[in-house]
Amino acid sequence: MSDGIGGEPFTAADVKYTIKLLLDNEIDSVYSANVSGIKSIDIVNDYSIVITLNEDDPYFISKLTFPILPEYYFKDESILDEEKAKRFVGTGSYKYESTEEEKIILTANDDWWKESDIKLRKIYLLNYPTYSEAIKGFKSAEVDMILTTMHNWKEIFGFIGINSYGYESSEYEVIIPNTENRILKDNSVRRAILQSINRENIINEIYDENAVIQDMPLMSDSKYWVPNAEYDVEKAKQILINAGWTEENNNWIKDGNIIKLTLMVPVEDEDKREVAKKIKDNLAEISIHITINELPQSEINKKIMNGNFELALASLDIKNEYQIQDLVKIGSKYNYARYTSMEMEAIIEKLSSSDGKIYDANMADFRNCYKNEMPYIGLYFKKNTILTNKSVKGEYKSTSYNPYENLTNFCK
Repeated sequence: MSDGIGGEPFTAADVKYTIKLLLDNEIDSVYSANVSGIKSIDIVNDYSIVITLNEDDPYFISKLTFPILPEYYFKDESILDEEKAKRFVGTGSYKYESTEEEKIILTANDDWWKESDIKLRKIYLLNYPTYSEAIKGFKSAEVDMILTTMHNWKEIFGFIGINSYGYESSEYEVIIPNTENRILKDNSVRRAILQSINRENIINEIYDENAVIQDMPLMSDSKYWVPNAEYDVEKAKQILINAGWTEENNNWIKDGNIIKLTLMVPVEDEDKREVAKKIKDNLAEISIHITINELPQSEINKKIMNGNFELALASLDIKNEYQIQDLVKIGSKYNYARYTSMEMEAIIEKLSSSDGKIYDANMADFRNCYKNEMPYIGLYFKKNTILTNKSVKGEYKSTSYNPYENLTNFCK
């Protein structure tokens, strides 16, 4: 396979080179954590390597999804060389052609391993100093396609003469409960809170419908997706009653405990602050009392790590179902809820040693256990939007991992 510039083959040496860069922390990369468990890498031949881990990691294969850098291109030179790094090298559908001032030109790679019928023959990547400048470029038709994470994009871009394509992003909004808390360790409280939040109203009024309700951190296109709980105040009350809670004088009481909780929310995030207010109002309808504590995100992170919190409104970046298991696995650094369940632990153990239909059956058990326990109070996945001018034609397809999945079939 060609790399797009020098025509060199993509080999196992490139994989080893990239992993070593990450392990040696030669570059500041979000992917360094993916390879932190690697003990050694041995090249078998040009297209095979053996990776030895420090300990078992059932999710390791999924962690190997990251860009590979060509050894020959950067060898004996700084990986951070700005000009060289701008000239993209890879095995994708486009290859680097040239750079002109603030414009990078890509041309179709007819040797692409996936297919050769590429309709979009040339792409001009325009570099703007600010996103505001990029918006102006789009409005003036200097830019044909732009990605936005703004839920109020219609106010910013307008909608006349524009094609819009929304897709479910990997940003999952959730309330993290401290399950070691004397009240929140009762799963009936967590389930009642979920049932009492009018997520549809929140999405409509705050996010202009640019979000998808999800109880579990599973996207709607996942084969493991399950139906979501509906907003139902009476059902929420019944959940508490069935668990032995008694409603007295506008309070829920059980064993001397009253359901009064503090919800942390980032002071920097205006949307989250508005969401928190709506959650507080929703829960007040069923006599669950919430105090909102606005804090800097850095302080919230510390409190979550130290277990010094009750509820936290947070965003999680969910790439696959393996991450969900890490969220509830005992001892995992991603178990922010401090959740402990031997039943769940046994299911995760089965998942780590199964595949195919057996894995699917174990995953069904995992989903059922998660829904019954509700270790995290799920809200929704946010949507991002691809905008194009009307002159751009094509059948849009995307994934949360690749919003430009079908870009080769677009034309103008």
